[in-house]
Amino acid sequence: MKSRRLPRRLLSVLIYAVGVLIFAEAFSRAVLAWPPVFRRIARRDEVAWRLEWVRRHAAGLPASLPFDVYHPTRGWAVRSGLRDLPVFLGKTLSTNSDGMRGSRDYAEAKPAEVRRLVLLGDSFTFGEGVSDSETYAHQLSLFLPRLEVLNLGVHGYGNDQMLLALREGGLRYHPDLVVLGFVHEDLDRNILGFRDFAKPRFLLSRGRLLLTNTPVPTPAEVLAQETWRSRLADLFSVIGRVCWWSSRVARRDAEGITRAILKEIADDARRAGAVPVFFYLPVHTEILDREERPTPGEAFLLPFCESVEIRCLSLRPYLARHLDPGGFPVKAPHWAPQVHRAAAEAIRDYLEGSGLLLRLPIGLGTASGDAAKKRRFPEMSGELSGGPSLVSDPSVRGREAFGSPVFADGFFGLGQGHQGMFVPESIYSMARPIL
Repeated sequence: MKSRRLPRRLLSVLIYAVGVLIFAEAFSRAVLAWPPVFRRIARRDEVAWRLEWVRRHAAGLPASLPFDVYHPTRGWAVRSGLRDLPVFLGKTLSTNSDGMRGSRDYAEAKPAEVRRLVLLGDSFTFGEGVSDSETYAHQLSLFLPRLEVLNLGVHGYGNDQMLLALREGGLRYHPDLVVLGFVHEDLDRNILGFRDFAKPRFLLSRGRLLLTNTPVPTPAEVLAQETWRSRLADLFSVIGRVCWWSSRVARRDAEGITRAILKEIADDARRAGAVPVFFYLPVHTEILDREERPTPGEAFLLPFCESVEIRCLSLRPYLARHLDPGGFPVKAPHWAPQVHRAAAEAIRDYLEGSGLLLRLPIGLGTASGDAAKKRRFPEMSGELSGGPSLVSDPSVRGREAFGSPVFADGFFGLGQGHQGMFVPESIYSMARPIL
C-alpha cells in the first residue's frame, strides 16, 4: 500500500509546486506591470528599463526616439543623413553622414589651417530639446570659428558607450582635443546592460576593462527572448538590485568602473596625440547652485581628474553666475538654449585661458590675447561671490602656484600670472606638475 501511495504523493507535491510557480509567475507579472513599482525602479534597474521597452513595443507605442537606429556595439546611435527633422516640440534635427549632430560632413584628413575638437557626451551634449544651432557644440564652433567641433553626443549614453564611440569614430578624425561632458547619472549608466535599449557593459577583470554584452542583441532578438523569460526571475532580480543599489557596494562598483572607463578615454586620446579635457555639466537644480561645497558628481569627477592628470572643470559656478534664474525652466529635463550658450561661453573661456588653443592658427579665437585676459574665466579668478573655483588642472602645482611662473606659463599661457585665485583645500588639492 505504501509503495502505491508514494507516487501519488509525489504527483501531488509536483502539482502543488507547479501551481505555486504559476501563481508566483502571475503575481510577478502583475507587480512588475504596476506603475508605482516602475516609478521607483525604472531609472535605476536594467530589468525595469527592459520591461518598459518591451511594454511600449507591445502596446504599439514608440519604443525609441524617431532618430534612433540600432547599433551592434553601442546598442543605439543617431540615424545619419537627417535633414531638418521636426523634433522636441518645434525644434529641428539634422545629422551628417556619420550620425553627428548637424548637417556638416568632415573629411577624415584634417585641414592644415584648423584644429579639431571631438565632443563626447549624452543628451545634454547631443542637444535634446533644442535645434542644431542651439547646442553648446554649435555655439562653441561659432565662438571659435577655426576650431572644428565634432559632436558625437548621443542621448542616454553612458561613459562606456562614449569610449566605444571615440574608438569607432572619433579618433578617425585626428582630433587635437577630446572633450567629454560628464553628468552625475553617468555613474549609474556605466553598470547597466539595458537602458534606452540593450547596451554594452564593461566589467573590471584584474584591473582591466572587459567588454561584455556585445554584439548587442537586435530589437527582434530582445523580443524573442521575452517570450520565454520568467517574470518571477525578473522580480527577484529587481528586489536584489534594489537592495544592492541601497548599499555602499553599488556606489563603489559604479565609481570603480567609471574611473577605469574615463581613464581609458583619456589614455586613448593621448595615444592619438590629442589632449583630453573633461567638463562637469550641471543639470536640473544644479545649474543655479551657488554653494561652495561640491555636488556629489563634482566630488567624484574633480579629484579623479587630478589623480590621473586630466584637465577638468565644473561649469556649475559659471552658469550659476551668468544665468537669470527666471529666464528658463530649471526643472526642465534638458538644457534650454540660453544654458547651452552659457556653457559654450564657459568652455571657450576655459580653452582660451588655459593656453590649450595657443598652438592653433592665428585668428582662431574671437578675441586677441589681451581681450581674452579681460574676459578670462570668472571662476578661475575668484570673481564668483560665494563660490570656489571648481577646476582641476595638472599644470597647476598647489595653491602657491597661483600667480607664479608655473601657473602663468603652464596653465593660462597668457604671459603673466593671475592673482587672487583660491581653491579651498577641503574641496581638492591641485598638486600635479605640468604634463
